[in-house]
Parts: sequence; C-alpha cells; structure tokens
Amino acid sequence: MPSIQEWVQMYSSQNREVKLRAAQGLLLRAEEAPLEILVEILETLSWEGLGANAERALLKRREHDVVPKMIALLASKDHFVREVACNILGHSGDRTATPHLLRMIDDPHMIDRK
Repeated sequence: MPSIQEWVQMYSSQNREVKLRAAQGLLLRAEEAPLEILVEILETLSWEGLGANAERALLKRREHDVVPKMIALLASKDHFVREVACNILGHSGDRTATPHLLRMIDDPHMIDRK
C-alpha cells in the first residue's frame, strides 16, 4: 500500500482517474492525510461518489483547525458541502460554532436547516 506522501503525490495528478483513486486512498487513511486535502476532496469530489467518505474522514479529525475550516464551508454554494460542514460542526462540541450553526436555520435547503 502506498505511503501518505505517495497518495498525496498521486492526488496532485492531472489524470482524473489517478486523482480519484488517490482521493479514495487518502480518505481510507483519514487520520494521517493532510486536513487541507480532505477538505478539498469534500469541496471538489463529493459528487464523484466521495462525499460520504469525505464526511466520515473529517468526522474522525479532532484538531482545532477543523472547526474554522467547516465554518468557512458554511458559505459554500454546494448544499451538500454545507450539510457536511453543519454535521461536523455539530459533532465537534466546539461552542464557537454555535452562532454559525444558528445562521444555518435560514438556509434554503431543508437538510442544512436540520
């Protein structure tokens, strides 16, 4: 199995298939994968069948940087990305996320409001 560094290198490939396979490999090793790449996978490859895996991977991460990154994603144009960000923030237990989550009550998509 490739190392994390090898997965990251493959993820930067211009070949879409290589990038998707590398993203899958990185999601399987979520605890070791760079947080920035996991967030990028959520933002750019969710509709390629990787959205649920990206959400699971990000839910495993507990470092402080997760909360501000998810707060930023609440402004995404993609309702699925907003939904995942809400879920991760809700599970984070970080009270600084509360006012940001309360703003989502007015989101046009029901699942994001939930």
